[in-house]
Amino acid sequence: MSRPEQVRQPPAKPSAGPGPGPGPADDGGRQATWLTVDEISTRTGISVRTIRFYASRRLLPPPRLQGRVGYYGDDHLARLELVQRLQELGFTLAAIEEYLSRIAPGTPPEDVRVLGALMTPWTVDVPEELTRAELAERLGRPLSTADLALLEAFGVLTRTGRRFRVAPALLELGADLLDVGLDVDAARRSRTVVDTHTRQIMAELNAIFREQVWGPYRAGPHTAAQRRQLSERTERLRSATLRATVIALQQALNETIRASVQR
Repeated sequence: MSRPEQVRQPPAKPSAGPGPGPGPADDGGRQATWLTVDEISTRTGISVRTIRFYASRRLLPPPRLQGRVGYYGDDHLARLELVQRLQELGFTLAAIEEYLSRIAPGTPPEDVRVLGALMTPWTVDVPEELTRAELAERLGRPLSTADLALLEAFGVLTRTGRRFRVAPALLELGADLLDVGLDVDAARRSRTVVDTHTRQIMAELNAIFREQVWGPYRAGPHTAAQRRQLSERTERLRSATLRATVIALQQALNETIRASVQR
């Protein structure tokens, strides 16, 4: 797990006055807005109960109290967004707590959002746990013991007791594998080849990103606008990398076919 960079804490913000509404401006000149727990729940899609649970676990700084009402600002929003990104990547609650504990209190929201941009999953596909009957219904066919072994060998599903954990995006892949009729050994070897080489590719591309993009960013202080620009640049690089990888794979397949025909 990569370690977030410690960022200098800004001076304490002045009180925004009672009730929600405009607060002090950030370094990008934007006015902060304060929200009740119900309002921030609506904004993020996270339940009030979960937000309060996160606060009790110190995943969020304490809300600003006005009388008996707590108000949440942009720093709370940024951290909630980061928690969501980490959950989508499969981090446990304990791992999320440990990661956020390294982010200094008072870190500007835009710096937290930079970390969120770096953590954004390439695809958001929350796994489901299905019974054998539910899995067969989703795939549109009865499933034999051999079929389940094939899908497990290729990584389409994992067994969790009597149920099967599967990401919805993999169901179509599973149906294609069953149609092709690979045996379990071939499926396992194919998965090993794909996993080994794609992880190596991503590790090397990540090293280039850290050298060319993340390294220069860490070198000095930045305005909120520059931090937002890094987040946007990261997202564009992510999209370009995915397209380039798919194109390179297609070209390699074409070259392999041509070489096979020539032989």
